[in-house]
Amino acid sequence: ITFRKYFNKIYTPVLTSSARHPETLSGTLERLAKDEDVLVRRGVACHWMTYCTTLGELTEDEDVLVRRYVARHPRTPGSALERLAKDEDVLVRRSVARHRETLGGTLERLAKDEDVLVRWGVACNYWHTYPKTLDELAKDEDVLVRRGVAYNWTTYSKTLDELAKDEDVLVRRGVDNVRNNVYF
Repeated sequence: ITFRKYFNKIYTPVLTSSARHPETLSGTLERLAKDEDVLVRRGVACHWMTYCTTLGELTEDEDVLVRRYVARHPRTPGSALERLAKDEDVLVRRSVARHRETLGGTLERLAKDEDVLVRWGVACNYWHTYPKTLDELAKDEDVLVRRGVAYNWTTYSKTLDELAKDEDVLVRRGVDNVRNNVYF
C-alpha cells in the first residue's frame, strides 16, 4: 500500500502533464480518459487531439468541469452534445447552446430552458437553430434573447420585421445590421 501511495503521488502530475501536452497521441488520450484522477480526465477533455468517441464517453463523467470542457470542445459530436443538453449544470447547457455542432432538435429543446443565457445561446447559434425556433425566441420576454435573434443572420425577414418594432434600441439595431449585412 505504501508503494501504491508513493506511485500515485509521483505519477499523477506526470499523467496530468501528458493529458495536456500538445503532442500526446489520441490513443494515449483515450486511455487517460479512464484514469481515476479528475485532473487527468480534465486534461483529456481540453486536449485538441481527443477522439470524438472519447469526448462522448466523458459526457458521463461525474466531475462537472470535465463535462463543461467537453461541452466547449470543438470536436464534440452532436450526439454527445445532446446528452449534455440535459445536464443539471447550467454552464454546461450554456456551452451546448452556443456550440456549432449542436443539432437543431437539441437547440429546440434548449430554447425552452429556464435560464436566459441558455436561450440567448440558442438565439445566437446560426449554425443549426431552426427558423421556427428563432420565431419563438423572438417573442421571448427577455430582451437579451430578442437581441440574439435580431443579430442572427439566419433569422427570417418576417421575424426581423416584427423585431424592427421592438421597444429596445439594440434589438432594432441588430435588425438593421443583419439587413445591411453588417456582421461582427
